[in-house]
Amino acid sequence: MAVAVGLASALVVLIEAPPRRAGEEAVRGPRLFKMSAREISQVRVSIGERHAVASRVGDGWLLDGRPASPPLADALADLVRTLATLRAVDRFLPRDGASFGFEPPRATIEVTSGARQTRVVLGELNAARSAVYARREGTPRVWLIGLYLVSALERVIYFASLEPPPLR
Repeated sequence: MAVAVGLASALVVLIEAPPRRAGEEAVRGPRLFKMSAREISQVRVSIGERHAVASRVGDGWLLDGRPASPPLADALADLVRTLATLRAVDRFLPRDGASFGFEPPRATIEVTSGARQTRVVLGELNAARSAVYARREGTPRVWLIGLYLVSALERVIYFASLEPPPLR
């Protein structure tokens, strides 16, 4: 018995517990955008009639060929980080996609990474009004995404609307 207790005590001391995951590491679910934040070179955002197209240049962003203001650059950095770490609450293959509000879409996001471009349309809110339906272009799947994505998109559109108009 003493040998068993001694062996068990040695194992408790020698074996490490698995690391606890917290924050973004603890989030599980399928990824809507399969790229890292550093890989994203261009972002196109449209909400209704309002839109913004930003291109990464070094550590900053250009909007309409001009450097983005600090608030817009922060909003773009947050959006890109959100897109790169975004996980779906749920993903399913519906029989009919008409009831999710994709025609016309609530918003669109186009992300360019190298030669790869991913376009996502956002539809209506779910019944609990806690998430939005999304569809990646070219796939029949519907994703359920948290509303923080809509908030990040609206922030980019807001700060882009404050930028001076492009020179012509």
